[in-house]
Amino acid sequence: MAKRFNIKSLFLEEEAPKETPKAEEQQSVSTTPAPSSETSLKKINIAQETSTGNIDQKMLERLEEKLSSENIPGPDYLELKETAMDKESVEIEPDERKRYRQAFANMKRFFPQAGITKDKILGSIDHYINIMEDERKDAISALNKKRSLEIDQAEREVASEKEEVEKLKLELQKREAALNEKLSTINSKREDFNTKEKNFNATLDFMVGILNEDRKKLNEYLND
Repeated sequence: MAKRFNIKSLFLEEEAPKETPKAEEQQSVSTTPAPSSETSLKKINIAQETSTGNIDQKMLERLEEKLSSENIPGPDYLELKETAMDKESVEIEPDERKRYRQAFANMKRFFPQAGITKDKILGSIDHYINIMEDERKDAISALNKKRSLEIDQAEREVASEKEEVEKLKLELQKREAALNEKLSTINSKREDFNTKEKNFNATLDFMVGILNEDRKKLNEYLND
């Protein structure tokens, strides 16, 4: 059965703080510089490494299970890292480089039949990277399908509805133009009829005026 590794403890936990050696012990401390925090997996600034997103706890647990299930039989990178980053080992030896070298030496010593080499360790890392990249492809593919269902389809519906709204707006503009044209015609005809009525009344008034004037004259001119 594949061994289940705690990815959070292997990659995300902080190292125990180093104790400052006593004055009498400083002479025996190795002068080999400890690896910088930039090269230490334990000190990677996750926020910087994932500036476009946040670490998803549930996803991290699924990836942990995936790595555990895909663990190459026999000692490899995962076993080396687990040994080197073990809490007790960190307390005993704060220097990460020394812990890895000691863990590597012990693995070769206790598992000579495994043929452990540097290339084998690095090759196993490449193996796990490929597994993670396959997980990325599958996850992104599933995400894109869900995006297509929940967003792309909705966007197409919105675009279709917008197109329909634009058609309705155009139709409304046409109807408004037609209504305005009718109103203009009505106003023009109203003005025309009003003018005709005025002219008709003026003409009749003129004729009635003449008739009344003639009646007045004839009433005066004629005698029985």
